[in-house]
Amino acid sequence: MASSIPGGDNYGNRIELPAPAKRLQSRPPGDRFDDMNERLAKLEVLTGIIQKDVSLLQAEMKTVSTDIAVLKERVSHLPSKGWAVTVAITTISALSAIAILAPKLQAWFGIIPK
Repeated sequence: MASSIPGGDNYGNRIELPAPAKRLQSRPPGDRFDDMNERLAKLEVLTGIIQKDVSLLQAEMKTVSTDIAVLKERVSHLPSKGWAVTVAITTISALSAIAILAPKLQAWFGIIPK
C-alpha cells in the first residue's frame, strides 16, 4: 500500500528527514586541512574514552549475569504457591475440625467445661 502523503510511511505519518550536514567552508589551498589534525586528535581521545567505558560496561554485565543466575537458583528452592495453599487449607481444616469436635473430644478425655 503506497502512502497518500508524499514523504510519508504506510500509515499516513509524515517522515521528517534530517537536514543535510553543513559542508566545510572552502579555504585557500595552503591551510585547507590545518585544523583537521586537531579535530582528529580530539576524536581519537574521545574514541579511547568510549572504548574504556564499553569495556567497563562489559565487565559489569558479566557480574550482573552471574548475580541473576544466583538469584534464579535461590528462587527455584523457594516453596511454590501450591505448597502454600495446601498448608493453609490443611491448617484451616484441622482447626475447624478441632472446633467442631471440641465437645466430643472433651467428653472422650473426661474434660467437662464448667
